[in-house]
Amino acid sequence: MSARVLPFFLLMGCGGLAGADWRGERLFSISGDVLSLEPVDLSGNLRVALFWAWNEDQPVEQSVVVETSFPAHYQLDVYAWPPEEAMFTAPWSNVELAIGVPLLYDDADDDGRYDPGEALVGGPQESGVLYVPPLDDGEVVIDEQLVDGRSEEATLTSGFHAVTNDLQSALCGEVALQPELVRQEVPRTDLYVGPFWIHFTDWNCDQVLTEWTDACPTDPGDPLFVEFCLEQAQLLPDGSYPCADVCAELMDTAP
Repeated sequence: MSARVLPFFLLMGCGGLAGADWRGERLFSISGDVLSLEPVDLSGNLRVALFWAWNEDQPVEQSVVVETSFPAHYQLDVYAWPPEEAMFTAPWSNVELAIGVPLLYDDADDDGRYDPGEALVGGPQESGVLYVPPLDDGEVVIDEQLVDGRSEEATLTSGFHAVTNDLQSALCGEVALQPELVRQEVPRTDLYVGPFWIHFTDWNCDQVLTEWTDACPTDPGDPLFVEFCLEQAQLLPDGSYPCADVCAELMDTAP
């Protein structure tokens, strides 16, 4: 889904009427810098969209990156809850959750929203957005058996959390889980122009990454993505790598 910094107006007076641009209460906000190590040729405006895993619908929360000279700054304001399709279960949680990543895209038609087919050009390297739904007791209890050598329970409160990919590794048992890691909030989420798809992570621990299919690159002529597909297909023929199904389709249609 997308990120958009929208102006809004609240007409103050008897009753306090909201203007047409007012989108309701802001639920969550993340921000950071947009960085690039190489020159970027963009036909439109660089924007940010928040993509929820497992969700096939196009993003709706938009945010303009004001400058295309780097480093630029962005802010993503979320006004809508994740859709039902984005909720997933994981062996480490007692409730359904949602996970998303902010991705950069080239708004080629300059219409202020992400349209399927517009080039996805970057994203975060180490973090994402985890959503915990409202709960009776207000928290998710992480399976304490995953906490190596600790009897202390690790918990997540309801709401949106900016989390590190290190947390995913710990929750899925790849490294020892410490409660401090669960409670850690990422203060800023920088986005990098480049091969963002290599940083997609397996939050439901099923060792496949098809949940990110709709957030994979859309340009079959992207040389970095083609090279990535060829390398991963040789290293991991079982398809347990990001964008594997998109890569398979790309290689099936290649001349």
